[in-house]
Amino acid sequence: MNENLNGKHIKNRIGKNRTIFFPDGTKITCVSTGPEQSVTAVSIYDGAKVHHLNITCDKVEYSTANGAMAKRLEEMQPDGETSTYELNPTGLLFYNIYTEDTPGNKVYQRLNLGQLHLGAPNQVSDLYDDPRLPHT
Repeated sequence: MNENLNGKHIKNRIGKNRTIFFPDGTKITCVSTGPEQSVTAVSIYDGAKVHHLNITCDKVEYSTANGAMAKRLEEMQPDGETSTYELNPTGLLFYNIYTEDTPGNKVYQRLNLGQLHLGAPNQVSDLYDDPRLPHT
């Protein structure tokens, strides 16, 4: 599905899962059945806390503050295409850090996706050439 940065379409999702790491260590994983399919579940990992929301059923399937359980659930769920962002003197840089299609098998590759610019809030630099799309 479409991935946007500040409202600008920069690429489409690759694979089933998509994860964003936040600077404080929180991780959000969106789960689907394929790259062109809607998200069916969302998992939120925040230290010892984990929450899993089933979007299809509109239900929280589990929520716990058990650190051992959170670690185990995180290990079992592949992250898929995984990104983070950094704030730098010129703005915000959004980039992929690795892909994990099967649990525990991470392929590390930094790939810049997009950038926001300080002082120009509507300027988005699309840094990813999605070969599946003519406009990125």
